[in-house]
Amino acid sequence: MRQELPPREEGTRRTFRRGGYTSATDAQADLDHVRALFALPDADDDEGRVKMAELLEKVATEKAPLPDIEETRRRLRRGRRSPLSSRSASGWRPRSRAPRRRTATAATSPCT
Repeated sequence: MRQELPPREEGTRRTFRRGGYTSATDAQADLDHVRALFALPDADDDEGRVKMAELLEKVATEKAPLPDIEETRRRLRRGRRSPLSSRSASGWRPRSRAPRRRTATAATSPCT
């Protein structure tokens, strides 16, 4: 699963990438979740969109569970501290289902 994020300040590309799903349905569910998180800040809220992109990049790097959409929405609305001010991306309430690792039998599956 891969989702393009806004470029960094210096103009380099930024993506959210994660694999190891056992089915295309699981991968699509997480892709929809990432897109929903990125859609939370208003379109004209450049700072909020950059912070969300940084959060998603950090979640991907740390291989942490995706943050809960409703909790993230509440934090953005309340003006709580930035998601990046916490010690790690996993400080945000994780989703109930973490991505599964591929097993030897699933390694031959066409889903990635």
